[in-house]
Amino acid sequence: MGKYSSYTTISLLSLFLILTGCATHKNTVDPYENYNRAMFKFNKSVDKIIIKPIAVTYDILFPYPIKKGISNAFDNLFLTSSIANDLLQGEICWFASDTWRFIINSTLGIGGLFDIATPIGFPKHQQDFGKTLAKWGDPNSPYFIIPILGPSTIRDATGFIFDYNIFSVIPRIRPVELRNSIYVLQLVDFRTRLLETEDIMEAASIDEYLFTRDAYLQFRKSFFNSDSKDNEELEEDDLYVE
Repeated sequence: MGKYSSYTTISLLSLFLILTGCATHKNTVDPYENYNRAMFKFNKSVDKIIIKPIAVTYDILFPYPIKKGISNAFDNLFLTSSIANDLLQGEICWFASDTWRFIINSTLGIGGLFDIATPIGFPKHQQDFGKTLAKWGDPNSPYFIIPILGPSTIRDATGFIFDYNIFSVIPRIRPVELRNSIYVLQLVDFRTRLLETEDIMEAASIDEYLFTRDAYLQFRKSFFNSDSKDNEELEEDDLYVE
């Protein structure tokens, strides 16, 4: 397990223990609202000062084909988590499809830079351990904002730990310097994907915190309740905003 992943795991577990002890259960959807609002404000500050300027610069400097190739490569890396969760959820057809998609794009698609699999019948599809936990009997979970990473729930934050530390190949990449560079590039790539949506959100929202919370929870509800045929049409970065 990589140092970054270990710190992430320890931080999330520590926050969970602290919040479990001090939560007020008047609001079952958002019992940690005081913490969440403070963390939302902190994340916005970090984003404004550091992350967004880097993402904007990245967006300006690199042409679309390069940015698209990098996004495709990260989507391909995340397929190992989807494949594992397909199996845990008993989605055998998706397990086979995602496995073939990973093989095809990793080889013919040059490490996932090019999406060769979609045109030949293996569409983009997303699963995560948060959805697996929901299917196993945890459909509702309190809203929880992860430092730097943003909106989540206690269940999805737990799922994130499993997806990254057990099902993902990124923590196993060596040397450490290369792995850490991939972590940074992944964050920049993800933030760049959100640049087009944030202006709409800010313009439409009186309370940006509530808008973000409700959008995330509605997305996850739709994601959990969607049938297998429609799953590939859901993109988490469409609503995962700050």
